This record gives sequence, structure tokens and C-alpha cells, in this order.
Amino acid sequence: MSNSTASLCNKYEMNNHLKFTAKNTSYSEALDGDIIQVIFEEDENEDPYNQTKLYLSITINHEFPSFTPSIEWFDGNDGNGGAQILNYKLKRNSLQLLLNNNLSFNISFIADERLFQNIKGFLSSVTQNIKNA
Repeated sequence: MSNSTASLCNKYEMNNHLKFTAKNTSYSEALDGDIIQVIFEEDENEDPYNQTKLYLSITINHEFPSFTPSIEWFDGNDGNGGAQILNYKLKRNSLQLLLNNNLSFNISFIADERLFQNIKGFLSSVTQNIKNA
């Protein structure tokens, strides 16, 4: 098995499952907290117009209804988005997330306590109507 094949197999445990380690994890707010975004990126220096590395972005805009989070990702081949969160499990250094299109994520990350608490509060807020496994 070549290195690129082994790398691909590590990222794709199944067709609809993305697994990666986020080298960059961020939480940001704009417009006094009306827009909040959490990003998990395999490479923080990635060109957003020429993606090659995996990422997951969850954004909510409290300025306009419906107040549902916008989910975007890059799977190593294509960027996509528009799905809704069905379930998630957040641990101190990992996030497991299931979307309504049967795509799931298993993301390992490193975050200080403040960043982790921001992510935890954000996910709790945007998923009030679903179960945190």
C-alpha cells in the first residue's frame, strides 16, 4: 500500500466517514456575537479557494431566522455543505458528529480550556433540540 493510499484509508474509514486531526481549531465571533463560527482544519495555512485538506466549519448567524447552523466541509476531493447536525459527542480532545446526509466526522483536536468551553457552549446552543450522545 502506498503512503498516499494509507493516508486516504486513514481519513476514510467508510465512504461517508471523515476522520482527521485538526491542526487548527478556532472559535470566532463577529458583530457582537451575532455570527459565531467554529472551524476544525487539517491545515491552518490552506488556501480557501484551492482546498486540498479536510476541514469542518459550523457557523450560526443570529441576525436572521432560522437560526440553524450552517455546516460546510471539504472531504479531500470536494467542498460541500447544507446538512444539519443529527447528533454529536464532544470530548476534551475529540468531536464525533453525525449529519442528516449520513456523513459523519471523527475529529481529534487540541484546545486550551477556554477554547474547549467556547466550542462546548456553542455546540450546546446550536443543537438544543438534539441529543448529545
